[in-house]
Amino acid sequence: MRKTTLLSSTLIALALSTTVGCADNAPAPAPSTGAAMRSPGTARGDAGITSPAAGSKGTPDTTAAAEAGSDTSLTIGSSYSTRATDCTGHDVVIEGQANTIGLTGRCGTVTIGGRFNTVTVETADTIRITGNSSAVIAETVGAIRLDGATFVTVRWVNGTGGKEPTVSGSGRACTVDKISGQEYENGIRR
Repeated sequence: MRKTTLLSSTLIALALSTTVGCADNAPAPAPSTGAAMRSPGTARGDAGITSPAAGSKGTPDTTAAAEAGSDTSLTIGSSYSTRATDCTGHDVVIEGQANTIGLTGRCGTVTIGGRFNTVTVETADTIRITGNSSAVIAETVGAIRLDGATFVTVRWVNGTGGKEPTVSGSGRACTVDKISGQEYENGIRR
């Protein structure tokens, strides 16, 4: 029994060590508390999304910020939830665990922390992953950063401007793959 488990573990480690875009010497990410941090002047909506509070220090509400193409950030700090959010003109921070998030529109930087998150991104300038055991599928992305990410899968269709996205960072046991548009469509319908 022990030999079978050891052999299986060794084969898995060997397969993961040949993964594209990841280093095997990164420190493990810090555990996520599942709670998202808010800066002063923010309010949390019913859906667990943090955005600038309406009227705080002259900052527009989320709807006005999105319409104006503002550079405000959206923070999704819940766990075990499913939601779709228009991120046009916003950076997005996803924390917590076991979320299923769909981001539509053109996002700035999408930062995915926590663990076991499944994220679908229509378009992002940068996808930055700091958590572990998450899966991301993107239609269009300019850069992918695996900053301490562990056991992460990122699948993408197009790079910004017809170029492949740059992949960087010190992730461990990660997979970054180009997929077809059909695979993307099938992936977002699951």
